[in-house]
Amino acid sequence: MSIEKSNHVYILRCKDGTLYTGWTNDLERRLLAHNTGAGAKYTRMRLPAELVFSEAFETRGEAQRRECGIKRMSRVKKLELIKEAKQMELPELPDRNKTYIIQTPRLGLRRWIASDLQPFFELNSDQNVMEFFPKTLSKEESDAFVERIEKGIDERGFGFYAVDLLENNEFIGMVGLGVPNFEADFMPCVEIGWRLKKDAWGKGYASEAASACLDYAFNELGIAEIVSFTAEINLPSQGVMKKIGMKKASEFLHPRVAVGHALSKHILYKIVQ
Repeated sequence: MSIEKSNHVYILRCKDGTLYTGWTNDLERRLLAHNTGAGAKYTRMRLPAELVFSEAFETRGEAQRRECGIKRMSRVKKLELIKEAKQMELPELPDRNKTYIIQTPRLGLRRWIASDLQPFFELNSDQNVMEFFPKTLSKEESDAFVERIEKGIDERGFGFYAVDLLENNEFIGMVGLGVPNFEADFMPCVEIGWRLKKDAWGKGYASEAASACLDYAFNELGIAEIVSFTAEINLPSQGVMKKIGMKKASEFLHPRVAVGHALSKHILYKIVQ
């Protein structure tokens, strides 16, 4: 059955799992254009693209305003919108053949989905996990952190990824790349970092995922140098840095931690391709 012409805002799920938002006054024709390579530049390299959300409006102006509003949403919010509209079920588990950006023998690293938010909050509110951070995070702070991560991935093409155990698809935390924004003499830079739930400690998951991220950064993203840093007293994280081949470069006082605080003095590690 053909789709009636109207002013439509739509969301496509591309082959790589990313979401594309657009508007059109002929949805059927626009979908055909996207999937024959005649649509947006963004979708041409990510085909096929599947329609997962559409909303009709009487006027072009209404549709374009809605399009702008959706484009400002984080990926997590877009997935929630899709689910609420009953266009598709928000996936509880990813299709590892399509959505894992990085894969190791035991782990899959992927974009974030709405079902990650609660276990990630539980991780961020765990005193043991957050021992070497100034504070634990509230639910609102944890969710906002994911939104910032997703926005960064959309803008830069990389970020901190959600991590699954491949054997059971269990979410265990995050590992990936970030761009810190505080003042220091080694800025600008790209950092590698990790944060796993306590039950996942002591199994080599952090170093396994981080090593794969380094390979991805060097060979896929073309980043020449990666840094990592942590509080001087955080010996476990420094152990991971050494295990993945990073070398101690310098020491510094973190500008966002009060001088004299036990977490103020940080150690900087680097690795060059």
